[in-house]
Amino acid sequence: MAESFANVAGLASGIQWNDMIDQLVQIQTAQQVTPIATQITARQTATAAWTNFSTKLSALAAAAAPLRDGTAFNSFKVTAGSSPTTGKPLFSATASSTAAPGSYGVEVEQLATSDKLGGAAVADTSAALGYSGTFYVNGKAVTLASTDSLVAVRDKINAANGGTSPTGVTASIVNVSDTEHYLTLTADATGERGIELVDSASGGGVLSQLGLVGTTTTANDSPTDATRQQTQRFGSQTTAITQMLGLPTPPYTASILVNGTAVNIDLQNDTLQDVLDKIQAADASARMVTEKVGGKDTYRIEATGVTVDSTDANSQRISELLGFQKAAPTNSIQTGQNAKLAIDQYQITRRTNTVSDALPGVTLDLQTAEPGQAVNLSIGRDLDGTAASVQKFADAFNDVVAFVNTQRKPDAPLYGSGAVRSMLTTLKDVLLNDVGGIDKGATSFYRTALTGVTLTKDGTLDVDKTALESALTTNFSEVRALFGTGGTSSNAALSFATSTDATKAGIYSVEITRAATTASHAEAFSGPYADTGSNANTMTITDGYTGATGSISLAGGDDVYAVTSKLNALFASKGMTLSASTDGSQLTIAGSKYGSAASYTVAYSRDDAVAGTSTPVSTSPIGFSAGSYAGLDVQGKIYTRGGTPPADVVTGTGQLLTGATGTDADGLSVTYAGSGTGVVGDLSFVVGAAGMMERIARSYTSPGDGVISLQLTSLSDAVTALQKRQTDAQARVTSYQNSLVKQFTAMETAMSQFQSTAGWLTSQINGINAMQAAQ
Repeated sequence: MAESFANVAGLASGIQWNDMIDQLVQIQTAQQVTPIATQITARQTATAAWTNFSTKLSALAAAAAPLRDGTAFNSFKVTAGSSPTTGKPLFSATASSTAAPGSYGVEVEQLATSDKLGGAAVADTSAALGYSGTFYVNGKAVTLASTDSLVAVRDKINAANGGTSPTGVTASIVNVSDTEHYLTLTADATGERGIELVDSASGGGVLSQLGLVGTTTTANDSPTDATRQQTQRFGSQTTAITQMLGLPTPPYTASILVNGTAVNIDLQNDTLQDVLDKIQAADASARMVTEKVGGKDTYRIEATGVTVDSTDANSQRISELLGFQKAAPTNSIQTGQNAKLAIDQYQITRRTNTVSDALPGVTLDLQTAEPGQAVNLSIGRDLDGTAASVQKFADAFNDVVAFVNTQRKPDAPLYGSGAVRSMLTTLKDVLLNDVGGIDKGATSFYRTALTGVTLTKDGTLDVDKTALESALTTNFSEVRALFGTGGTSSNAALSFATSTDATKAGIYSVEITRAATTASHAEAFSGPYADTGSNANTMTITDGYTGATGSISLAGGDDVYAVTSKLNALFASKGMTLSASTDGSQLTIAGSKYGSAASYTVAYSRDDAVAGTSTPVSTSPIGFSAGSYAGLDVQGKIYTRGGTPPADVVTGTGQLLTGATGTDADGLSVTYAGSGTGVVGDLSFVVGAAGMMERIARSYTSPGDGVISLQLTSLSDAVTALQKRQTDAQARVTSYQNSLVKQFTAMETAMSQFQSTAGWLTSQINGINAMQAAQ
């Protein structure tokens, strides 16, 4: 019992020692734990302040970037007049960063419209029409069964307008009454010849039964040149025509006349390129034309003097299947036409009402056609936009200044920090000093204050918009160079590409020891090609620059011109950066890109169509050797003008040459498009005020090695160490508290036991005394 009483503080001793322990623990905590916690809080507050400072510096770098890279100077204001007679806007216009100031007279003569065709009336849209056969919509087959209704015809035409090669034509049904319904076809895009229809049967085919075209045919003249006839559109130059058309029945072979010469066509085996090769023998000017339909390339042949061979019974149908002959629409609801406009009296024709390639960087959206009415289009620099970018830059700088000023107070988390003061001083120096690399004798603007962008007495940046816009108006390029980072060259073939933070401002000489070249190889053609049954019949080209690969088939009798044509068709269809040409009997294959990465390989093989195998053949059957051919990368040196050239020559990438690491030109990349060697010119590299400000701000906030990053790492390490000390100190205080409790508890236990023993002794003595008194 005594032990349980001893657990109650002071029960035996009468002393409130729990309160004493609490007071002693509080004293120990204040001496050992609280100072460490205070240090942790101070460092955490400093961490938050440094993080805030980093955010403001990052905002300054972001605001400086558009001035550094020039995008802030590349905005334009576009003003388009309205019709002087109706007051309507004839067009709207927008300008991108690649535009140039100018003023133009624009006349909208004709808006682009879409083709729209109508068919014959049908009484019941769900009843079988009884029409069967195949027809082609913009080169894509649509096959009908006799059980198909008008709704089914519509759905099949629309199904052909899907997938990877849509027709660009949408079918719909107009319901005039319960017993009168019409099929309509509408081109999805504007422009001439938006809908091309071809029947697989001559006269009276499915198209004429639907009432879309008549039964007679005429020459399919090119809309751009009435002296030429054209085929329908095809999705490939290298696929057999029957495969593209899905022809259900012969004839496959027949002849057409080209300038009076019979040209034999084999639709089952000939590709569109094969047909062109045959036609070119009778019409050297015949050509392949590429058009975009539904975002995909389509191909057609244009030639002169194409007619039907009256001596060949199947000539008419072959001509129609190719598209040289066509049936006229019976009901043209709306004729597709190209947009026509005149800019400063220069006639321009486009397939759409959005014209983005007539004036560089300017897009015109045509709205109203008024022939004979020219309105003014003015494109000027958006000086207000540029001034706004400069003001945004100044605001970001002033935000940094304001933050630093808050840290000057004694209770501020970064009070007394030399790093903060040093960083702000460095940033201010950019605005106070002349911009490095600018020739003061050649410009009026070599310091920001000269453009109205000045530091005030309180250290903030002020923008005088009037003075700035006046400077921009007076000499736009000089002001742009003052703020931006870039280079100018004395040689048109030499241009600035990029730089890094390691690149120093200055004037550099560029010495070329080897100019870049493209991959090119030429050999005498040993032809015409003869298929002996054992030599190669396939030539495979792989473009190392794009990774694209493809093959052409060599046919008996192919001469250098035929092979050149086939190669160029392959390169175009595969998007290769190659071209083929011929000079007499010499075949040349050349790339358009420069450097060792712009290579190509040539290989030959013997294909066995029956067995489905291909056997490599090392010997070329046409004289152009198998192998790999690559261009050369530029080599040279970039060094400070008047200085000592570095000993080592640097090999670039393609036409791009970069300064050697560790030199003033470290990170400076230039593009050399010339062919000469030696010192080809000088390049003046300037790090403008905004460029330098961005560079410095980024260096402060750079992860890992930036000043602020190092400060944050140091604070984090300190907090971690202090937290460990705090944990250890708290453990010592807790141990001290436990020790005191143990000691006082032991005291209470001892006193309780003593009191119990004393009580027993007292009772014994009292008992003895009582016994004695009784005697």
